[in-house]
Amino acid sequence: MASEGVVDKAKFDSFDMPIYGPSQRELREIIQEEGSFSITEMRVHDLTSGMDSTFLTPNRVANSMRAALEPIINQHFGSSGEVMDEFVRTAEKHLSGQGSSHVNPVR
Repeated sequence: MASEGVVDKAKFDSFDMPIYGPSQRELREIIQEEGSFSITEMRVHDLTSGMDSTFLTPNRVANSMRAALEPIINQHFGSSGEVMDEFVRTAEKHLSGQGSSHVNPVR
C-alpha cells in the first residue's frame, strides 16, 4: 500500500502491531511455570467450530479483520476510509490466494 501511494511510507515503516496467540501447549507451560495456578481443565475456543465453511469467504474474513483493526489503523494512518478500503481489498486478495503464494485460501 505504501508502494502504491495509499499510505505514507514513513507512517508504514513506523507501524508495528505485534500480535501473537500462544498454542494451548505454550499457554499451559506458561501457567505451570509461573506457579500461581494449577490447571484442572483447559478448553480452547475455535472461532470456526460449528460454522459452515461456506461462510468463511475471503471477503468475510477481511471484513472481520477490518472490524477488529480499523480503530488502530485509523489512529495511525488517518481515517479517510481509503486506507481501510484498500486494506480490505488487499487482505481479501491475499486470503483468496491471488496475492501471495504464502497465504492459503480460507475456503
